[in-house]
Amino acid sequence: MNTLFRYFVERTKLQRATFPGKS
Repeated sequence: MNTLFRYFVERTKLQRATFPGKS
């Protein structure tokens, strides 16, 4: 897999963890 893809996934996970609240 692409490293960039993994980086993007990690970023998304971090964002989700930072904002655990879906309206």
